Amino acid sequence: MNAYLSVYIYIGTGSNNSLHLYGPSGIVQDSNSKEFYIADTYNYRIVTYPSGNVVAGGNGPGYTYNKLHTPISLFYDSLSKSYLIANSGGIQFFLQGQSEGKTIAGVNGITGTDPIHLINP
Repeated sequence: MNAYLSVYIYIGTGSNNSLHLYGPSGIVQDSNSKEFYIADTYNYRIVTYPSGNVVAGGNGPGYTYNKLHTPISLFYDSLSKSYLIANSGGIQFFLQGQSEGKTIAGVNGITGTDPIHLINP
């Protein structure tokens, strides 16, 4: 028996009914635009709803600054238009419109128990 459960969710209406989420785990709303930002964990990205735009990650799993590895939660600041993303091993900071983020805590995508690593923040 397989111990893993796959969760696929399709959201959207009309022409946008093909936004495919795989293990969504975090969601916030921009108080100005009313757009939602969703941590799409196993697609390794942050997407918007209802537009379906990828705003961070989306380049497969990885450890470089343009990739995310199992993002599980996020915070969006509408004043600075920036995201803090709880990612496997660290916290990533992205400014809206930029394709690369910055690690502000831990090590992007790499967990550990020593003082510089985080375990699933």
